[in-house]
Amino acid sequence: MPFTVNDFHDLLSLLGAHPEWRDELRRLVLADELLDLPALVRDLAAAQLRTEQGLTALSERVDTLTQRMDTLTERMGELAAAQGGTEVHVDRLRGDVLEFRFRERGAPALGLLGFRRVRVLSGAEQLDLADQAVEDGRISARERDELLRLDSVARGRDSGGEVWLAVEVSATGDAHDVERAEARATILAKAGGRARPVVVAFRFTDGAQARQSKNDAVVLVSLPSD
Repeated sequence: MPFTVNDFHDLLSLLGAHPEWRDELRRLVLADELLDLPALVRDLAAAQLRTEQGLTALSERVDTLTQRMDTLTERMGELAAAQGGTEVHVDRLRGDVLEFRFRERGAPALGLLGFRRVRVLSGAEQLDLADQAVEDGRISARERDELLRLDSVARGRDSGGEVWLAVEVSATGDAHDVERAEARATILAKAGGRARPVVVAFRFTDGAQARQSKNDAVVLVSLPSD
């Protein structure tokens, strides 16, 4: 018997009166895949929610890690700055020790390099030398200040006779130390007579040795650190 329009309307009325029949009708009319679609959509939505929650948690962890890295970087910077300050302080302390050691052992050390009758001037004698040179018009007031900045001044004899020694002291002697000693030796020569630049250090850089090779007058004095 054919299914008519009236039959269709009767079916709708029955489904309206009996809602529980709808699921049965869906199973008969729709394929299994379509019936499972709502459940799949719900599962997908739940998975999406879990993914979003996981991403949120991961983002929070990344933010925490970033903050910790920033803190660590900052602390490492502070540590590096403190380390640098400590190294500068240690270098200065070593320089002070070396300057004192030169005043005590400088004459014998220069004697081993061929100098004779070496005498290291006291601070007062260095000041008198500079002041007298200014009064005599041999050097200017600015040059006097440069002589007073010398770590030490000594006098002795070398193969050329009487000689003044303009001494710079540094834990590590570099090219700049040699250059400074050369400039001040020039002033010392004007104040007292022939002078030679001297750099005293625990060790010397290649730059210092290269500069010495260009000027035979330069003297590098290496004192032991112990």
